[in-house]
Amino acid sequence: ETKEVIALGISDIVPSEDWKSEKTGKISVDEKVLVTLQKKTKEPKVKAIVDNLLQHRALSKQLGTYIQGLGKHIQTPGDGNLVIYGRITQVATATGRLSSSNPNLQNISNNPIKKAFVSRWGDRGNLVEFDFSQLEVAVLAHLTKDPTLLSDIVGGKDIHSELYKDMFSRYPTKEERKPFKSLTFGLLYGAGAKTLAENADASLAVARRFIKTFYERYPKVAEWHDKMAATVESTGVHVVTESLLYDPIRTCSFRSETGRIYTFKEYKSKYESTREFNFSPTEVKNYPVQGLATGDIVPLMLGVLFRELVNETGVRLVNTIHDSILLDVHNDVLESVVSKVGGIL
Repeated sequence: ETKEVIALGISDIVPSEDWKSEKTGKISVDEKVLVTLQKKTKEPKVKAIVDNLLQHRALSKQLGTYIQGLGKHIQTPGDGNLVIYGRITQVATATGRLSSSNPNLQNISNNPIKKAFVSRWGDRGNLVEFDFSQLEVAVLAHLTKDPTLLSDIVGGKDIHSELYKDMFSRYPTKEERKPFKSLTFGLLYGAGAKTLAENADASLAVARRFIKTFYERYPKVAEWHDKMAATVESTGVHVVTESLLYDPIRTCSFRSETGRIYTFKEYKSKYESTREFNFSPTEVKNYPVQGLATGDIVPLMLGVLFRELVNETGVRLVNTIHDSILLDVHNDVLESVVSKVGGIL
């Protein structure tokens, strides 16, 4: 027998409507809600409870997903090493970006568990990660042909620092730059002012000012964003299903310059809108960028590297994590491999 008890609330934060679960209609306690409470509450008891919940969530995930989860996939090929082979899939994501499964070895790059992975040559080798510099930003510059963005990239400028200077008339400190980056990437991913403010822990006024600053510095990006939205709106159609039913949700097929086809579908609007269904700004603005960057360029470069290194002794391609490539390199050839791969990338 279950009994529902209504208890007096102890939080000084009024729950937002978007905290409610669509399935149950009750307030969710997912990580986003807990982090928001942690940042905004002024009640010590509430903060202590939320801190404990977040710590429990993090430790449970670390134990189940990484320590116990990865342990199930350990193999012994016979050379004395313990290895884990992940599956790389080319057709599982909407953008064509490579994904990893069984187990997912792409979600450990910023996780302490990565310390458990060492070179197959032990102390005589190193795991070396090569990262594409601002790959998606460079792709955005290519697609939009924005002269200032192209100039910033070719000139080696950091766009986050340049945008910060445009907003505040000075370059940011290292501590100021890190959270500011989330505004830049959020806008590139198609987020609006409200989402930018939430994700960057900034005010709505700062988020709106950032959007204005970004588009003033890179006006061709604004034009491209508007053009993509207009293209999807004008070419979206109501398809007829196999049972000859009229689908109220429009679908749009967009072909990129590399021939990749993206299928955009409308979603029921979560925010106030004059229409019940809308295309996702995130998908429309970001999928062609992410697709060309990590769906087309990264796999292409993996093929180039494989052909260059396949007959080399003391080097192995190990993994790819979005816009980076991981190699296992013997110390005897470390300098030559780093030089060769750096020249190719």
